[in-house]
Amino acid sequence: MVMVACISPCSEQREQARSILGEERFLEVYLSTPLSVCESLDPKGLYRKARAGLIPDFTGVSAPYEVPVAPALILDASEKTVAECLGEILSKVAVK
Repeated sequence: MVMVACISPCSEQREQARSILGEERFLEVYLSTPLSVCESLDPKGLYRKARAGLIPDFTGVSAPYEVPVAPALILDASEKTVAECLGEILSKVAVK
């Protein structure tokens, strides 16, 4: 089993990944975490740099993000720990 966490701001990108992997092997997880929480958890300071204009086209700051229409799982890291989020993902994969 391989899990890949990636920023895919456009539904077209997510659908392309789904078509490459196949519906039965693709699990779309929407990490629906408030931007303020993402910024507070950013050890590299990328959000700060993006807000200062040093990183162009930064998803959620200077570039749009299309919310998934029907993800298999929605998680909010402001309400759950990383371990809890991982547990939910693994539970969902075990069901597949």
